[in-house]
Amino acid sequence: GGDVGDDGDEMVAEMTIVRRLRRLEMVLIRVA
Repeated sequence: GGDVGDDGDEMVAEMTIVRRLRRLEMVLIRVA
């Protein structure tokens, strides 16, 4: 399953992006 592996990588990347967005939100809230 190369396809399955690719999907897993995409999910990991999405989770990383979500974590970054949440951090940015926390910073923005603190600044605001």
